[in-house]
Amino acid sequence: MLKRNTICTILALFLAFTFKAYASSGISKEYKWTKISGRWEKREDKGKYYLIETKAIARKWGNSELINFNSIITKKHTLNITSINLKMRILNPLRNPVEKMIFFSAKNFREFYAFKFVGNKKKIKKIVFINSKIKDSSRRITEKWNFKITEIMSKNYDLEYNKDYNIEIKIEGKKSALIINSGMALYVEAKETMSNGRLGFSIRNALLKIADVRVFSDDKCIFEDNFSEDTIKRYGAKATRINKKK
Repeated sequence: MLKRNTICTILALFLAFTFKAYASSGISKEYKWTKISGRWEKREDKGKYYLIETKAIARKWGNSELINFNSIITKKHTLNITSINLKMRILNPLRNPVEKMIFFSAKNFREFYAFKFVGNKKKIKKIVFINSKIKDSSRRITEKWNFKITEIMSKNYDLEYNKDYNIEIKIEGKKSALIINSGMALYVEAKETMSNGRLGFSIRNALLKIADVRVFSDDKCIFEDNFSEDTIKRYGAKATRINKKK
């Protein structure tokens, strides 16, 4: 088993280098996603494909809120996003609280905006719009809890588990709207533009299914994944034992 300091080192290195380009790494497959944490799998059921996170329970490592959840993020930085569309289902809540995020405008693991769904083992009860920022950019990237989560706006909103929802996030500069099943759920305004960056999903204490992700810039689809193929880049480390000769 990996020792705790080894695990922390691995997490720190992952945090520091995952957002860098891998053009020189010799990777031939073009990945659409990078796994940050958790157990993300591509699956199929009766001809319908989807992405699912099955680990559910997450540990608070403290390096980033995305690492504190089970998270996955797009591989590439995307510009001029005007809308994000997907199908979502939260299922099998295991413990309180159940928390799920759709994050976007991500510059790195600690700087992003997100619509956060918060509930208990019975149902989702609230939606919160949050912003994560680095506290002190002069500190080392390996230092824990060097980020601040700010709740910009929240609203009581009930969502059921084990039920599919059509989600749309509209972005217009500093403004963003969360639309659920064609109805306005939350409308917010930030201090900076939110149309550029990476996007992804996070879950804690429940399973999460995602399907038919499409990202638009005006009327042009600039990113899509129906999860018919596995395009997730997974980083990991294995413990090895060195047998010394006597």
